[in-house]
Order: sequence, then structure tokens, then C-alpha cells
Amino acid sequence: MPEAHQQANTKGIGIYWLRMVINSFGRDADQNMSNNLSAEDYQLYRNLMPMSWVAEDTAVRIYEAAGNIIYADATNVLYQVGYGMASANLSTTYKVLIRFATISYVLTQASRLWRTYHDTGEAKAYSGEQKNSVIFSVIDFPGLPIKMRQVLREYVAGLSKICGVKNGYVTLDESNPQFWKWILTW
Repeated sequence: MPEAHQQANTKGIGIYWLRMVINSFGRDADQNMSNNLSAEDYQLYRNLMPMSWVAEDTAVRIYEAAGNIIYADATNVLYQVGYGMASANLSTTYKVLIRFATISYVLTQASRLWRTYHDTGEAKAYSGEQKNSVIFSVIDFPGLPIKMRQVLREYVAGLSKICGVKNGYVTLDESNPQFWKWILTW
């Protein structure tokens, strides 16, 4: 049986990106962050470096607080944060190159990087059972927060859009907490 982690962590790159976006909104947006986070979470938000580790639950609280400011009119701000991260994680050069890659290839590369950005779970990408489908999965991470699963859903959707997938839709199969699956179909 795998050793259980006391607390799952993710890298601070997403928080760092959100901080840059919030900073572009001005002082009032930063004050809103301060008002909507605990003092501890706000301090972490203000000082976290991109490669620092942060608890998954804390990251989600910060994602949600920032998403409520940046995407105030969105139905689900965490989905918007996920899409924004997918877009922001790829520089202009990569965006040009990625348009020539298949979504299967891109998700396979993303799965290989999972442990660079998360200290828990293992990711894999593979072809789905039906034509025009790819599955991005994470195993051995039953405590993956539901809100982080939502962020990841739209991250996968965002990557598909950047790859030029038309009419892509991502569903999340949460039936087995030992085997989360984001199923992209188009």
C-alpha cells in the first residue's frame, strides 16, 4: 500500500501568475484579495515564488479568491482560472509550436510533468475508447481537492483549444478516487 501523504502540495506557479494578473487590476483588486483570504493565505499569496510548494487546499482558496476578481462574471471561476493557466503556461513561442502538435501528444507531455508541479499522484494520458477522445488521468491521489479537479478540467480544455481542437468538451469521471479521469472528446 502506498505511503499516505500528510498534505498534498502543488507548485506556486499558478498563484504567481494570478498575482501578476491581480496586480494589473490595481490596488483595489489586491485589497479585495486581502479581504477575501485569511491573513496567512494572503501573506503566502503575496510572497510565494513560482517554484515554492504550497498545500493544494491553500492553492485552491487563492485560485478561487483571485478568480472571483478576475472572472467576476463567470459561472465557475475555477474553470476560468484553469483555462487562464493553460494559456499563460505556454509562451508565445510554444503557442505557435503547439498548434502543430496533437492534443494527445500535449497531454502526454503534461502528464510527464505532473510530478514537477504536484508532489502526490501520478498522471498519464492515453487514447480514449471512442474516436476523437483522450483521457488525462491521475492515480494514487484520492485527496485531490474537488476544486482542484475543476481547475484541471478546464486546464485540459484550455490545452485542447490552444492545440486547435474544435468543439472539444472535457468531462470528469470521479467514480473512483484512486483513478481520476478527465475525458476530452471532440
